Amino acid sequence: MSRFAIDVTACWRPQRVGMLTVAVELARGLVGGRGRAGPKPGAPSNDEFTLLCSRERPPGDAILYPYWPSPPRRRRGAPPAAIFVHDLAFRLRPGEVPWQQRAYFGTVLGPALKQAAAVLVPSATTRADLLSAYPIPGLEKRVTVVREGLSAPAKAGALPEGIEPGFILAVGTIEPRKNYVRLLDAYRTLRSRRDVPQLVIAGRPGWAYGDTLQRIQTEPGVR
Repeated sequence: MSRFAIDVTACWRPQRVGMLTVAVELARGLVGGRGRAGPKPGAPSNDEFTLLCSRERPPGDAILYPYWPSPPRRRRGAPPAAIFVHDLAFRLRPGEVPWQQRAYFGTVLGPALKQAAAVLVPSATTRADLLSAYPIPGLEKRVTVVREGLSAPAKAGALPEGIEPGFILAVGTIEPRKNYVRLLDAYRTLRSRRDVPQLVIAGRPGWAYGDTLQRIQTEPGVR
């Protein structure tokens, strides 16, 4: 029997963000292969999964870190670690990332990459960014693109009042890296040239959003 662990410590966060959604759904997908009726067709029948939400590390064959990198210091004999690197924004566009994230990832990612048995990235672009930023010997052979999949489709619900079918939807936290200012400018330009549907923005306020919320609220055609 193979025993795997998934570190879901970050799932305590009260507000869901994109990286957290990936971590939760990835863990759900791995563990969900073993439902009440047994494993799904094609799924291994003898694998055991442990979800970790603390510093405790039970023995296992491997451990997955789908959100944060693995700890910079791991005990000797610790199981092989697979880490997920979602992007390199903290290095490529530091002005769009809070200083706490820059400090954290800048400290732990390098050591995590050196000791990881496998590194997962969501795109070829992130893979190239990672290898360029961290020229670690042998890293290229350990980096694999695993595209972020789709969750089960949600049931359709009633649209909020004032929103008609056929709208343009933008989903994301209101913060600098999402570049809503450019989206509003582009929408305004398009709207001046032709009839366009509503632009509907769904996202909670993040950090350093300045006057973006006010601009969203006052832009014609935007909800």
